[in-house]
Amino acid sequence: MDLQQPRDGAAGRALERRRRRQFYFPAVLFVFALDAGCAAHAVQGNVPPSPVSPSPQLGQSEPEVWCAADRLPPLEVAHGVGGSLSSLSERFREAHQRARAKQCTVLATQQLMIRYSVGTLEARWKGAELGRRVDLYTPRLHAIKAVSHAVFLAALLFEEPAGPDRESHLQDALRDLSALRSDLTDSKTDAAKAFRPDERSDQIAILTLTSKALEGFRKGQLDQTGRRDYFVSIRRPLKENLRRASVAVLTAVHEAVSAYKKEADAKDSTAWASLVVLASVSHQGRARDIVVQYFERLLGETVSEGASLENRLVILEGQGKPAAQRAVLAGHNVDRQFAEVIFGDPGRLQWDVMGDSGGFLDSLFPTKKMPR
Repeated sequence: MDLQQPRDGAAGRALERRRRRQFYFPAVLFVFALDAGCAAHAVQGNVPPSPVSPSPQLGQSEPEVWCAADRLPPLEVAHGVGGSLSSLSERFREAHQRARAKQCTVLATQQLMIRYSVGTLEARWKGAELGRRVDLYTPRLHAIKAVSHAVFLAALLFEEPAGPDRESHLQDALRDLSALRSDLTDSKTDAAKAFRPDERSDQIAILTLTSKALEGFRKGQLDQTGRRDYFVSIRRPLKENLRRASVAVLTAVHEAVSAYKKEADAKDSTAWASLVVLASVSHQGRARDIVVQYFERLLGETVSEGASLENRLVILEGQGKPAAQRAVLAGHNVDRQFAEVIFGDPGRLQWDVMGDSGGFLDSLFPTKKMPR
């Protein structure tokens, strides 16, 4: 199935984005950066979210939030600026909240959106979920990771200080390595069934080499050269395991996205053209996230620094709750819409608005040729 979006003018848009990139001034959001909390009415079916949560009845919990649209906190008064200056900014914050609430409604009732977060995928079209939520971390992936963890475990144990605690930790590790290696040699065990027959030899090699290295270390027979030799010897099967894990995740993603597209096309032939992907990743794990790479290829977009060039693929860091994730997307859309209106550049409010110093930064730190 061809999942890629027809490129009506896509090449021209990509060229324009590259041209704009040359002239962007470094920037992020205004100081009102959209850290949305949880204050929106729950969306049920096609019911749009309200910008303010209804007050719960006595004894009831807060209603479930689908897309948050919290009011941005006032900053001026806390910094000694009040009166009419603060009042004007407060009017801005109220208007921005209303615009984000409207975008929450658009996301809930008009947009085709795929959300990727914590190893799961889900899709929504016009207020209804498409298909089922998919867990990308399958038992096969966990099995591959479990064996691969043995190498990292050895590296950690090598650095622990000598003493009774380290001896206990080494004994525990060696016992578990031996048990798993035994399971993998018996095709009837659950551990062996988690791998294809041709893959088991790599798993046994990782466990055997690791056991030998830890046993030698425990006896004081593994010096720095021996440790280095161990890591060199184990890289091939370890890298092959990482490749297998990558293939497993990509296969699950592609199958899920293909199913979402099939269901969306059956409902509306124009749905796929509106697709936006919201990907939540950890800051430290963001580089080359394999699922993000998949969506880059699918949408023909490239993840850039910050949000300035994010159009149909929006990356989130540090937002774990679904309502907050959708809220950031709503704010992202609002800022792109009005940056285009105000500056003629949809990315201008997603870079530091003070990023253009008019040359003053150069006067503080004159550009010098870097030594070769």
